[in-house]
Amino acid sequence: MAVAEKQPDRENQLLRDFTRGEEEAVRKVRRWILDVLHSARLNIPYDEKEDLVQDTLLSLIRTTSKEGFRIRNDLRSLTHRIAAARAIDWIRRRRFNIPIPESLASWDPDPEDQLYRKEMLARLRIALNDLSASCKDLIRQRFLEEKSYRQISEEYGEASIGALRTRMYECVRIARRLVGRKPLKA
Repeated sequence: MAVAEKQPDRENQLLRDFTRGEEEAVRKVRRWILDVLHSARLNIPYDEKEDLVQDTLLSLIRTTSKEGFRIRNDLRSLTHRIAAARAIDWIRRRRFNIPIPESLASWDPDPEDQLYRKEMLARLRIALNDLSASCKDLIRQRFLEEKSYRQISEEYGEASIGALRTRMYECVRIARRLVGRKPLKA
């Protein structure tokens, strides 16, 4: 079943008149655009409406000038759709341009990050307490005292740097597993 077009000759004539810049057709289309922009829900200031009218007219001309363009319903509904889209675009752009006073900005760390860091430190302490004495000593020297593997190797005398790295890898792997498993006490 074919959809009947609304007075195609009249609509096409209005479109031709509009694209040629006929004063009456342009005035009619402007009125339709302003009907959309005057909507109370949009709250568009008066001084912004003329820019939106121009944007809508330009979009309408671009749309209707495309090769093979055909009006499906009528020019008025197409104009309303384009005007509504331009108004929504304007509202979205404006939403992000509201400056936030610096007095509202907080330089404090994010509370969620602080809580996460505090929880992870508590889990790490619990995990470190469960490690063997040699792992605790190796982690203390490497990370707290910031000694190089060479310095630690010289202290132990017999351990090679490669063996220390392997042992550190195993200690850290065990600590990570313990950190993930240990429940925190309330």
